[in-house]
Amino acid sequence: MLSDVVVDANVIGHAENPGQAWFAFAVEFVEVFGASETELCLDGYFSLDDDNTSLIGAEYRATLSLVPGSLGMGLLSLLAATGRIKSVERAVPKSIARRILQGVNDSRDRKYVRVAFNSVSKRLVSHDDAAFTSEAWLRHGPYVDIGVINCLDAQQLLCSA
Repeated sequence: MLSDVVVDANVIGHAENPGQAWFAFAVEFVEVFGASETELCLDGYFSLDDDNTSLIGAEYRATLSLVPGSLGMGLLSLLAATGRIKSVERAVPKSIARRILQGVNDSRDRKYVRVAFNSVSKRLVSHDDAAFTSEAWLRHGPYVDIGVINCLDAQQLLCSA
């Protein structure tokens, strides 16, 4: 079982978009995640209101449909109400920061990797194949020592005892 996990906004976004190939799997992941005891790791304070210092939380708010009744809003509200959103440091050692910079081309994805590095489970759930199957990530990622997994793999880890 995962004690904590970092979730890329694209995974929750896929659960809200029936046109996405990952849609059904992402919906199931969100449901299993909500029913688990696993904590969501964010960088800084997150609120569904305007008082928000988390860069990941800001991306959630900017890219997801966080309106009452939406799957993303339901998940984040549940996690907040059950005390399962935890703040994790974004700063990493310089040698790791250098590997992340060299291995992750999109600066928007680096924050997820940094937080995953500092999490207990060291897992990032993402469907960003361009970022995490690139030659650069394959060369530098192993030094960062986190697991980048899709929602199917994450669901299995959430359900394991």
